[in-house]
Amino acid sequence: MFDLRGKSALITGGSRGLGRALALRLSAEGAKVALVARHQKELNETVNEIRKNGGIAFGIVADVGDKEGVYPIVGQAAARPWPGPWTS
Repeated sequence: MFDLRGKSALITGGSRGLGRALALRLSAEGAKVALVARHQKELNETVNEIRKNGGIAFGIVADVGDKEGVYPIVGQAAARPWPGPWTS
């Protein structure tokens, strides 16, 4: 449907529901995804599923409801070296 190779996405709520579905779909279309969620176990499950399917993903445990906590999330995602066969 879309070719998102070379694109990156930061997805909040990435371990459940709509956020998880969005992460799986964007990854399937070739995007590298940084997932943000509050619970490590569920976050790891989603990241591992994406990687198992050949996608590039990593997780950040954080609560976007904490206004002051949002800035470090963006910094972590931007500074993270992306694993995988290609870079943007």
